[in-house]
Amino acid sequence: MMAFEYPHILRKYIYPLSQRIRKRDYLKMMEEASRNQYLSQEELRSFQFEKLVKLIEHAYKTVPYYQRTYRQNDIHPEDIRTWADYKNLPILTKDHYHANQKEFISSQPRTPLYTMGTSGSTGIPTNFYLDQSFSASANISRIRALEWWGIMLGEREMRMWGDISPLLPSRFAAIKKRWKRFYSDRLMNRRTFSANIISEEYLETLWGFIQRYRPAYIFGYAMFVFSFASYLNDRGYDGIRLGLKAAIVSGENLFDAQIEMIHNVFNCPVVNEYGSTECGVIAYDHPCGEMHLMDEIIVTEIIRGKPEDDYGELVVTPLENWGGPLIRYNLQDLVAPAETQEGCSIKLGLGSIKNIIGRNNDLIHLPDGRLVHGTTISTSMKFLPSIRQFQIIQKNHGSMQVLLVTKNGMLTPREEEYLHGKLSEHLGGMKIDINLVESIAREESGKYRFIRSEISD
Repeated sequence: MMAFEYPHILRKYIYPLSQRIRKRDYLKMMEEASRNQYLSQEELRSFQFEKLVKLIEHAYKTVPYYQRTYRQNDIHPEDIRTWADYKNLPILTKDHYHANQKEFISSQPRTPLYTMGTSGSTGIPTNFYLDQSFSASANISRIRALEWWGIMLGEREMRMWGDISPLLPSRFAAIKKRWKRFYSDRLMNRRTFSANIISEEYLETLWGFIQRYRPAYIFGYAMFVFSFASYLNDRGYDGIRLGLKAAIVSGENLFDAQIEMIHNVFNCPVVNEYGSTECGVIAYDHPCGEMHLMDEIIVTEIIRGKPEDDYGELVVTPLENWGGPLIRYNLQDLVAPAETQEGCSIKLGLGSIKNIIGRNNDLIHLPDGRLVHGTTISTSMKFLPSIRQFQIIQKNHGSMQVLLVTKNGMLTPREEEYLHGKLSEHLGGMKIDINLVESIAREESGKYRFIRSEISD
């Protein structure tokens, strides 16, 4: 019977055919991805650099922004002979990109272009120009990473993701987007619930559907998956009987107690997928305990503000997007490097990072000029069992607001004393206003941020 089950048919016939129509050899790409992950780090670095030099040459010849910027700085592709030379290239900021979006379009893309838009955390619309080769490589990386967790292409997926349809400029565009998602979901054997809505009625509907649909795994915005797990836990619903292989979370950070909650409710691994609209999949949790980088398709650097810092900003170069190249692009994500790059326990050569800390605007500015990262606060929160969700909002250097969603709408006296003590310890000199609320607003995209600083300097 296995040969006639839909996942097998999708994996063996439908998906490869759909990729061939787009002039992508899916089977060959999967074979290469499976093989490349076992290359040594030296072999992967050499492989990366060869692709990198070709991308830089292409950008210099065909992309107006790099033609202008590199010539102004007397930079020539033939000068890029070592990794040290590459790191002399100017870093591309989001401000630079936003001010010159159309100048990043190549006059000679290898494959057709498509546009992905994002409002970003600032609410400023930005369009990224991506080509089909980029899309294919990102998909392959994700398929390979899911296989690490025993999830094969075509197995049922329950997706909890942002619905951008209401944000589109016309009703026709919104309807078109929804129908496209409908047919794509049916083809790929998945179903999607909007992560923009969190209410008891909505989560109850989701619980009823997921019991009938019986997915192999769930995938969604981290805080939505946590909210769903919390809802099931509060009502005594048995999430374990779903038999999930994994709960894949993305788009947001969770602190340890939230990860533990999801794990306990579903009795499955909680797996972090890290990526972005403009760069695709960047890193993925692996059962070996490492968060492995997708080295064949992206070059990553961690730029520390000071040598002693435990984390730095992630600077990336996607290697497959020749349609709208981003070279040494600062994602403004703060990342902690792995303590060692000697390779994982099962001998994958892929590099790794320790964890994603957050955005560079997730820093709390103290009155004395010091900066404290939000993870300092989230670490304290995990010792408070009543807290289900929190958000810190800083509007100026002297004060901050802490929003708390708690299990019973209250904190115990001991928890309140502990929280005030820890906040005063880490944020001395600030006025701290703690508010218990029923819910915390999400961004338009459906994402949730647990630290929100409105200070620009």
